[in-house]
Amino acid sequence: MDSCEEINIIIYIDHVLYEAAAAGDIGRFENDQTCLDRLLTPDESTILHVYLRNQLREPESTDFVDKILERCPALLLQANKKRETLLHLAAKFGHSNVVKVLIGRAKAPHADPESGVTAAKMMLRMTNGEGETALHEAARNARGHVVEILTKEDPDFSYSANLHGETPLYIAASFGWRRGHGKVIDEHGKVIDEILRNCISVDYGGPNGRTALHAAITAGDNGTMTKILKKEKKLTKTTDENGWTPLHYAAYFYWGGISAVKALLKCDASAAYIAETTEKKRTALHIAAIQGYVEIMEEIVSHCPACRDQVDNRGWNALHYVVASQSSKVFKVCLKMIPELERLKTEKDDKGNTPFHLIAALKHKQEEWNEVYPHGKSGIYGLNKQEQSITNIHSGDFGEIQTWYSRSRHPSNEFELSLNTLSIDGEPTSSVSTINRPGDSVLQTTSASLVSSKPARDILHADEEHTVAASTKIQRQSMITEAKPDFEAKLERLKKSSEVEAEKEIIKKCQEAEMSLRQGLMLAKKAEELL
Repeated sequence: MDSCEEINIIIYIDHVLYEAAAAGDIGRFENDQTCLDRLLTPDESTILHVYLRNQLREPESTDFVDKILERCPALLLQANKKRETLLHLAAKFGHSNVVKVLIGRAKAPHADPESGVTAAKMMLRMTNGEGETALHEAARNARGHVVEILTKEDPDFSYSANLHGETPLYIAASFGWRRGHGKVIDEHGKVIDEILRNCISVDYGGPNGRTALHAAITAGDNGTMTKILKKEKKLTKTTDENGWTPLHYAAYFYWGGISAVKALLKCDASAAYIAETTEKKRTALHIAAIQGYVEIMEEIVSHCPACRDQVDNRGWNALHYVVASQSSKVFKVCLKMIPELERLKTEKDDKGNTPFHLIAALKHKQEEWNEVYPHGKSGIYGLNKQEQSITNIHSGDFGEIQTWYSRSRHPSNEFELSLNTLSIDGEPTSSVSTINRPGDSVLQTTSASLVSSKPARDILHADEEHTVAASTKIQRQSMITEAKPDFEAKLERLKKSSEVEAEKEIIKKCQEAEMSLRQGLMLAKKAEELL
């Protein structure tokens, strides 16, 4: 056994020893008198760290690990600069036989009399630089058999979140069915099963107030969602920092299909009544409506009829949001499949606008909405608080209509989506930016503001700030138009001036070249005279 307690020096591994460690060549180290716990790489990894990193498959034999630890037991808990122990690496790479050896080595006949925690449990609970235990590593890399060993060895420990707020179960739930096939998916399922089966106190938490249920739905993993719901139904009402329940996520992403929505509503239909805790106050029905997911809307309304009457902070109901999806097809299908929403057609928001006031304002899409627009029946929708009927709005000359939405898929990231439905000069535009991944994130609709010029001064959700912004934009365009001829004239003069300057520069270069040639000829002539 090595004894290096009095020697505080580091011996860097040379290439010969490194290759021997990577290959598990025990013979190279048996007669070496070097203190093995001081034999390190620049990142302070030991020869056993090197060995475990270089095993592409689970090693058939654990002799190398056994014999090295027999000679130098201190290596068992020795960490590198990233604070990774041997157990972290064995769990990460799925070397279950090595995990068993390490736990066996850590089990000592004595235990800490004060805490009652054995040496093995201390090793299992050690965290790396990311605040992760070996179980975090095994969960992230879908090492089902390793997870089984670790959770059975220490079932009482509630594995807390890492530095990013992720617990092992949250990490596993975030994996998603899209990240692998066959054996990988089976291993992923085993990770979930073993954590839920063996851990007495499961921590479902994740970053930004989300839970493992939020993560499973965001990842489109209905299998994991079902397992979590079976274990902890109350998670259906848990909201994240944005006030989103798992049902909000299911209504937005739709990757889990209608089955995810059905499962959530079956567990607790009252989750459909939960509105965001933020100022927007949107329900899952509102989210499904603006996404144009009629099937989800129908499912929610069938379970919770009263939720159709819920409005957001502006007084918008589900039908207002269907119009905001800007699809007349969705609007028609919605009313056909969910006749209960028919009476919302005449319901007004806080500024007196019905869904048809919004439709009338979609001037650039009048042809698309022509079948929906109530020709000759505008009277039943009344006037808004600017004393405007839908006919006034429909026939008006509006300068700009802008609807702003703010989206996020992983709570840690936010994405902004702007729909510029009409440009300032009346040319229709549509700019939609889609979400990338991940996560995870959350749809956040800010405000829908519609700004007009004449004949109506204010329309729908236009406020003073938007009106001033539109006016400023019009003035700016006018100034640009007036200045255009003068600008073009100056540009032409500048162009001609540049051409003249370029010509002068060429002439100057030619003159310099001619002068150099003359000087060369003179020198040649003098040289000839001397000869």
